[in-house]
Amino acid sequence: MPLAAFQRGTGERVHGGETGVVYSNVGQLVFQRAPRLGADASLFAACKIAADTLAFTLVFSSIDTGQHVPGSRHRLGCAGDIVAVYPVGEPVKKATLANSFCRQLLTLFRDAGWHVGEGGDWPGLLAGPAHSALNPSGIPHANHVHISVARPRHHAS
Repeated sequence: MPLAAFQRGTGERVHGGETGVVYSNVGQLVFQRAPRLGADASLFAACKIAADTLAFTLVFSSIDTGQHVPGSRHRLGCAGDIVAVYPVGEPVKKATLANSFCRQLLTLFRDAGWHVGEGGDWPGLLAGPAHSALNPSGIPHANHVHISVARPRHHAS
């Protein structure tokens, strides 16, 4: 299925309690910290497709753990914070806008329908300093990329 098919959360959670390499094919997904309940299945599928398409390793610091704003999509497993983006087998590169691989990842998601910000019922991306072109929020995302899928339809907020 294409990346665009996974823009909305399903409510099904995967890989709860798992850490380390949780997916490895052409690309890889790595959880530095195990999610409590897991990533939403759509978020996980979208990130697998992106990692395989680009042959990148994506390293997540948080899915449903850590400090997040009230009502955050993280609580539902519908959001993840990516702290490193780099080609499989190459040296680790932090997920900043100075990293060309990170910019490629953002472009792939934007081309598939992800929006900058989370102000509506759509999948979102946040990267860079607060109140900047790729981060309209007041929360800095200069050292990571926040990626999310829209909340499942059966979830009110």
